[in-house]
Amino acid sequence: MLLPLSQLRIRAYKAFAGAVALDLRPLTIVFGYNGAGKSAVCTLPAAISAGLRGEGPPGLPLVVGPHRLGASHLDLRHGRTLQDFEVGISQPLAAIDGQVHLDCELSADTALSLHTPGQLMREWRLSGPDGALALRGRAGRPVEASAGPVPSGFNGLVPRWEGHHDAQPALPEPFACVALGAARGLGGADFTPQRAEQRLEVGATGEDTRAAIDAAWWTGRRSVWEELQSAVAAVLDVELSLEELVQGPVSGTVLQGRRSPHHPALPLAQLGTGLSHALPVLTQLALLPPVAAGQRAPLLSVEEPEAHLHPAAQAQMADQCIAAVQAGRCALLVETHSETFILRLQRRVAEGTLEPSAVALWWVDEEAGQTKVRALEIDAHGAIPGWPEGWFDAALREAQAIARAGRARR
Repeated sequence: MLLPLSQLRIRAYKAFAGAVALDLRPLTIVFGYNGAGKSAVCTLPAAISAGLRGEGPPGLPLVVGPHRLGASHLDLRHGRTLQDFEVGISQPLAAIDGQVHLDCELSADTALSLHTPGQLMREWRLSGPDGALALRGRAGRPVEASAGPVPSGFNGLVPRWEGHHDAQPALPEPFACVALGAARGLGGADFTPQRAEQRLEVGATGEDTRAAIDAAWWTGRRSVWEELQSAVAAVLDVELSLEELVQGPVSGTVLQGRRSPHHPALPLAQLGTGLSHALPVLTQLALLPPVAAGQRAPLLSVEEPEAHLHPAAQAQMADQCIAAVQAGRCALLVETHSETFILRLQRRVAEGTLEPSAVALWWVDEEAGQTKVRALEIDAHGAIPGWPEGWFDAALREAQAIARAGRARR
């Protein structure tokens, strides 16, 4: 499996004042305190992917589906000042010693874009495997290519070429990125009309989950349904069922579930908030087919996959994420607040079923008003040297406080 991205870079972006480079692995975990800037990291790849496809207004898209990155350019800049900011990626092009990358970095032009609809970029740089500059451009100015200047504008994050030019560089195919936000739900009515087309995404808030399951059912992708049933049973201990119904002239399906054979099947909305938050994640994992060796996998970015789940279910959700990565379905970028989720990763490494090199841990914290990012490593025994002090030890501190209080009262 070829990673969709090997590195994500930002400078003066949102909570991050300085330059930050986050190396990505098949399973990348971002964790830290609330408000530190984790969500800004997890939503950025989706924005860059959409921009490289030429979607949205010129420059950096401020809205990618339901992800609202800001109301204006100032919302993207650290401290909402007029300073420039940069975002960038490194994208593997081939598995040659892991050293072949495509670099794309952009910075905003405060003079051009502050009062201009869309987001014009001051500079656009594309460099190849040997580090040589392949393309460099400035908004409103010619693009410098090997055969001479070419007038250009911007569409999304991609230079828009004007006129014919034989030396136009071939841009790589943009990486695929699916983003699931923390505010997820199932939405829609219990009855889902039959759909003939395949759907590979559940939507950033899970709004298309029912439709995606229905489409997989009617298009003969029963393996998706079987995998989803197994995952829901493992994580939530719910037996998921699907019933074909006809309402007037329309055929469709109704999803239901039950806690045990002794309980009746109920609509999903009656089975708890945890199911409505977990089902979009589990469905998206089941929908992604394994990629062939040497092919680029999509990036699935998920905020709080453990939301509203009890600790045992959080551990099972971690196992589902591990299985998806190991099956070559996707690379995962996960924002989490769950100690149990990370403990399950450590356990699988210690057991030898998960390679430490497959996991990247990024700790995001605020120090003296500045957001900092620090890399942590899991060793072969599942330990994490340099663990942040005061993080994930609330239960231990509460137990110690209870013991002290008991001794004092005695």
